[in-house]
Amino acid sequence: MTILHLPNGNYEQHSLISPMKLVEFAALNNEPSATIIIPSLGLNDQLWKKDDENMPMMNVNGAFLFYKGKKPKWLSKDDLKGLRWVDRNTERTPLALNEKNGKIKALLPIEDPIIKIRSKVNKSGVPKFNMNIKVHATVTQLNSKVSNKVLQNEAEKEIKKEIRTTFSKGISKQFDVFHLEEELFRNNYKSWKTITKKNKFQLTLKSLGTIKVKVTVTDREEIE
Repeated sequence: MTILHLPNGNYEQHSLISPMKLVEFAALNNEPSATIIIPSLGLNDQLWKKDDENMPMMNVNGAFLFYKGKKPKWLSKDDLKGLRWVDRNTERTPLALNEKNGKIKALLPIEDPIIKIRSKVNKSGVPKFNMNIKVHATVTQLNSKVSNKVLQNEAEKEIKKEIRTTFSKGISKQFDVFHLEEELFRNNYKSWKTITKKNKFQLTLKSLGTIKVKVTVTDREEIE
């Protein structure tokens, strides 16, 4: 079986873009505030070798974004790295911290992030969204002598960077990649109704306010 037939097994270990069943797509397609993100597959012949020959394998290479009948847009897997920190379906995802020369300093698998998003609408009816994210990480690879505190600080900076980069990529395509409109719809319906009654819901780079990230490194004994 390939990732096409059994996507959940891969997602459980390398959560990035959540797989979706057709029935779920159909249900969300009727929601007034939902942006739908569907992973796309490509062939990569650099992942597996057999008898010294590269073997093409399917892998997730990005996603198509759908919203209220608009023409779907595509973003690459790298563009969507920040999605995993804001997706409540994320189960386990690896975070690589790199040296300035690009070599891996440390590899931290992270599981089950706790995500809180709060919306605030000003007097002009413009919403802003603040995020608070907490994660626990283990260290499975460490190529430099650094303390847990340093790893935590660098991981927090990297997660914030990935979130803002992905948000910016979504804005460039005029799509709400973090489902912020849905957050407003579910938790502040009155404001959502007022905003969408006047005009369409529209995000800018300023719509994403503060991002607080707390990383706790819980285990590194096996590689010390």
